[in-house]
Amino acid sequence: MGAPDLSEASRLAPTNLGLYYLRTVYTPESDAQFALFLVRLRTYVDYSIDADLRPTPFMPPSTEPPFDNGPNEEMKRRFVNDVVEGPNLDGADTDAVRNAFVKWLEGEGVDMRLHQLYARHRVCIMVDKAVLNSVAAAPKDPSEDHELDSVWVKAVECLAPGESEWQAWLKVGLNAIEYFWFNVFAGEEIEDMFTAMMEDGEEAFTG
Repeated sequence: MGAPDLSEASRLAPTNLGLYYLRTVYTPESDAQFALFLVRLRTYVDYSIDADLRPTPFMPPSTEPPFDNGPNEEMKRRFVNDVVEGPNLDGADTDAVRNAFVKWLEGEGVDMRLHQLYARHRVCIMVDKAVLNSVAAAPKDPSEDHELDSVWVKAVECLAPGESEWQAWLKVGLNAIEYFWFNVFAGEEIEDMFTAMMEDGEEAFTG
């Protein structure tokens, strides 16, 4: 396999931001929970994106000067939560999710030699029963008082051949999905986020 053509990086970059969500549980109960999960996910991500428009965390976003919500609305439009699901993922563990995600990316024509450049191709979110239960118990309104590390998803890092082996997944607070995406986009090592989380005694990465 030859070296990647870095001149193609801009052309091959995903047009959407956000992450892919791989569903691993398929039961009548999970169907209802998964629908709720997607609604709550969108609510928490949008709340996070609008953070700089709030004079305080408990106030609604302002669109009056000096606040300009144009960039926030564009970010929300492009921050897409795409779902990947299928019988091959039913009951999958983190390793199986990682392998399925790599195969899915390859099927979409993603050059895995460049995947580390794009957060959308570097990590995915695993949605299993534990994740569904955690998010189902979350406050409907993200501004309500709650333990940030008690509501979480599983972020699974995609490791190409030759890349370092470690646990390769971590819990990410639902409130921190956008912040986590930016960290990955900026090139921060996910293993370092995991280490910081453990050193802080947190159950999940919350930014």
